[in-house]
Amino acid sequence: IGIDDPYLGDETSGFKNIQDMASQYIKIIKKIQKEGPYYLSGYSFGGMVAFEMAHQMEEMQDEVAALILIEAANPMLIKDMLFADKAA
Repeated sequence: IGIDDPYLGDETSGFKNIQDMASQYIKIIKKIQKEGPYYLSGYSFGGMVAFEMAHQMEEMQDEVAALILIEAANPMLIKDMLFADKAA
């Protein structure tokens, strides 16, 4: 399935960070497919979101069978943005 930002076009709402976006997308996916293995992909900025989703899913002991990043920034080079403290 493809997931779009539910706030797209709404300038008054939105996600505060990539972690929140990934968490919400995981909830959407798990409504459709409760258990893994999961196959994730993301294009451009979506690649960073998919990377964070894989990170969160693995922390929840979910199996991520594949992570495909298409024209995305290298997540390891921008890890400070991806894995920033959620309390901040």
